[in-house]
Amino acid sequence: MNNSSNTPLGKKLLNLRKEYKMTQDDVAKILGMSRTSFSKYENGIANPPLQVLRKIAAIYNVGLEYLIFDENTLIRLNDPQNEDDENAEVPFSKITDLKPIEKEIIGRFRTLSDEEKAEFIEQFMKNDK
Repeated sequence: MNNSSNTPLGKKLLNLRKEYKMTQDDVAKILGMSRTSFSKYENGIANPPLQVLRKIAAIYNVGLEYLIFDENTLIRLNDPQNEDDENAEVPFSKITDLKPIEKEIIGRFRTLSDEEKAEFIEQFMKNDK
């Protein structure tokens, strides 16, 4: 079986997943789909709907336009190139070395609306006391 992606989007999905040290299962769980379905996106067999693209962009912390357009439009909210910067809160390498459950939690959190995130944090902080 050929592991190379057939489309620019598929290649981006594969590269991002590897950059974040995630498996197809990890990403599929976050998206609420089967690994087979996600694999079809990565291999260029199927194109994800816009709603799924938005979730993928949130998981990988990239702009939706990066997934849709060419490589020159990459916009990261937190640039991993700055991981050695003394002012960086958490080095990128620390983020990518998470356990599978931690990746799933963070991935799902990134797909929440701002209101849902605030509610989640509020509940989390209540349980921490």
